[in-house]
Amino acid sequence: MSFHFSHCRFSLFIREDSGRIFYSLDSFDSPDSDYLIRSRQPKIYVIKSEEDFLYVGYASQSLITRLNQGFRANGKNGYHGYKWKKLEKVEVHVFVFPILADTPAKESRLFFEAIEAELVFQIRTQTGKWPLSQNEIHFNNYFLEEAERIAGELIEEL
Repeated sequence: MSFHFSHCRFSLFIREDSGRIFYSLDSFDSPDSDYLIRSRQPKIYVIKSEEDFLYVGYASQSLITRLNQGFRANGKNGYHGYKWKKLEKVEVHVFVFPILADTPAKESRLFFEAIEAELVFQIRTQTGKWPLSQNEIHFNNYFLEEAERIAGELIEEL
């Protein structure tokens, strides 16, 4: 597999009021950023606070939907949401990939999870630290060579 991805970058402002979390996104660069974060195309997103990597995630739904899930989680069913949701501001990098039209959903998910895991590993290798708020990583050995190559391109963008 060989394909290109789109990259957009945002500031994410977070505030809590009466126990509810509210957030807003401000785009830095891409004129089609709104479309990219709202699309249902596969995406890898990276959360940073200044120079620290906080989190790497994969989403097949819109990023708005995924963020809402992470912010609204309250521990029900064991999921507490993003560990970084108490910060006031973070930087969000979103890498949007084309949908793998001829690939079964499970295989596509494994592919993007492999990229996510390789990116987390490359962050660890280059910085000496795992992303500070990483909850979990889905390791697998599928598409290893391609996942390593794409993760390398993503880390260069970051």
